[in-house]
Amino acid sequence: MKTFITALLVFLSISLASANPFVDINFFGKQLGGWEHEGKRAAEYEIHGSKYRTWMPEISRTVSGGIFVSIRIDHKRGLFSSDDYASLELEFDKDRNLVGATSSVMFQGESTKGEAIKATAKAGSSIIGLEAAVKIGTDLVSDITSKITQTKKNEPGRVTMPAVIRHNYNLLCIATGVVKEEVKLGAEKPTKNLKLKTLPEK
Repeated sequence: MKTFITALLVFLSISLASANPFVDINFFGKQLGGWEHEGKRAAEYEIHGSKYRTWMPEISRTVSGGIFVSIRIDHKRGLFSSDDYASLELEFDKDRNLVGATSSVMFQGESTKGEAIKATAKAGSSIIGLEAAVKIGTDLVSDITSKITQTKKNEPGRVTMPAVIRHNYNLLCIATGVVKEEVKLGAEKPTKNLKLKTLPEK
């Protein structure tokens, strides 16, 4: 009887843990080429001929039981030019639903910050899962694209920054179990040698 109770408690603890939001950092890094740079804290890759660096996510718990995920993305501009960088922040509730996102871009001291995007249905009830991820991603990229366009920064790597933000956004949604395939969010494809894999069920 004691063995049965112990086994039951272990099963329940695993079940409860698997229901909590998580970030598969290894999966996320692997899709960007691996955490092989800056002391194993960053991944470097190319999109549309420009070079970028994504730093390992910073993750914290929210008071409501969800998680807040923040990453920094650098646009590597060369030896004699200062790098541009972007931040991407996502918030997930305790059931792994994406509830909000924001992003900002810094071009040589000029900050371009997107407004916080929240996912809510017109009737007031929350939209969840893939529907929320698609809506927030679309609104976020549209917002940051319009602001970058207003800055008149025509350098190729800067023009591509919204696509890079979207690519990292999509991968984070997969790494948290919100969606299982990047194609569902219409991502920009990275270099040819990177292949996406679906996450196993938690």
